[in-house]
Amino acid sequence: MRVKKGKGVLCAVVLIAVAYVASVAMPCVAAVRAAEGETTTVAVNAPPYVEGVFEVSIDITNVEDMNSAQLDISFDPNVLDVDDVSDGLIDGETIPIDRWEFIDRDTIRVLIDIEGIKGVSGSGYLAKISFVVVGEEGDASDIDIEGLLVNTEAEEIPAEWIDDRVAVGTGPTVSVDAPPYVEDEFTARININYVEDLNSAQFDISFNASVVNITAVSNGTLDGETIPVDRWEFIDENTVRVLVEISGIKGVKGSGHLAEVTFKVVGERGDVSDIDIEGLLVNTEAEEIPATWVSDEVRVGYAIDTGPGGYPSIAGTHKGTITPHYDITIDKIYTYACEGTGGHIEYVHIWGNGIDVEASWEGYTGDWRTVKFGETFTLEADKTYNYEIRTGSYPQIIHKSKLETEYAEITCTEFTDVNGRTYYDWIPAFKLF
Repeated sequence: MRVKKGKGVLCAVVLIAVAYVASVAMPCVAAVRAAEGETTTVAVNAPPYVEGVFEVSIDITNVEDMNSAQLDISFDPNVLDVDDVSDGLIDGETIPIDRWEFIDRDTIRVLIDIEGIKGVSGSGYLAKISFVVVGEEGDASDIDIEGLLVNTEAEEIPAEWIDDRVAVGTGPTVSVDAPPYVEDEFTARININYVEDLNSAQFDISFNASVVNITAVSNGTLDGETIPVDRWEFIDENTVRVLVEISGIKGVKGSGHLAEVTFKVVGERGDVSDIDIEGLLVNTEAEEIPATWVSDEVRVGYAIDTGPGGYPSIAGTHKGTITPHYDITIDKIYTYACEGTGGHIEYVHIWGNGIDVEASWEGYTGDWRTVKFGETFTLEADKTYNYEIRTGSYPQIIHKSKLETEYAEITCTEFTDVNGRTYYDWIPAFKLF
């Protein structure tokens, strides 16, 4: 929740002028009310977790003699869209919506005009907004508001404007965020996408103790507030239990991570370990907060992984360079294929700085997207190697001349497709490991 005090967006120049004249001619009712400690607030009231179509009310408290209003409501258009705006209600009296419109892709403007000169006083809601979720589960969006309230004397009513936030899904998602390839020591975060009124948590982290082991667990943070780890302990050789307890009774709200977990690698190159998580979140009312718990996986040994690419795609011969940021030991290469196709690497040659290795595809048998070299070799950090990769069918393509990843820089110096056309920004999507 964010509170904004003071003046919002003015409806029209005429209102400003009228308000100025009126303020000279008569005492300000809003100032009297403020002196009495009755602050007018306008707040977005949204459910914390949303799916499909949902409704948000624009609540108002302690308003006096309101005659009209303008509200600007903003949101993330990649997560939410507005379907409709309906009338409000203050102390039993309908607050009619004069009109509403999009003033930008991420903002709607709502105009309220109350008939007659008596105005309305009290508390209730100015409008109800019907939103449609267009994002994915785990996405989140602020719903921000600013605006102007005007009384029957054409004076601005000072108000506090309070935003809200929603997350897509039925509850928070707690997920392990670990690097895909690890050596020596590494850190995994226990992320949480959005939670309200969190007071405490317990979660068990399980792993393959012959591959990795936990050596430390440290505090997390949610929207800038520290989440203290009360204690952690092994409950068996493959599982650690972590207890989080937030002091006080107010709880915390937001997104971030519940803890950082330090692991030590004890396995060999090529070993794999799941990092599983399950647990319990508790709110300030001592109630369970339903949550989705998402595990992760790590593989011992660094890899050169471009990540997925996409279309357009065609078979051909790729040439370029690879410059690792770490010493990376390799014995195979994997191809990202376009969905529904047989995209693959038919031939690969890597050479330079004392390395000269090649391998060929063995057809659509077994793990046909992976081509194995006849030997294991190491590409050394900060040395540049040349590659030639000949593809078949439709491999995924990264349409860049240079790709920077965590583990290496990959370039395209030339790509010639099967029709003889040449390009200089086609990097095949692959993984060397």
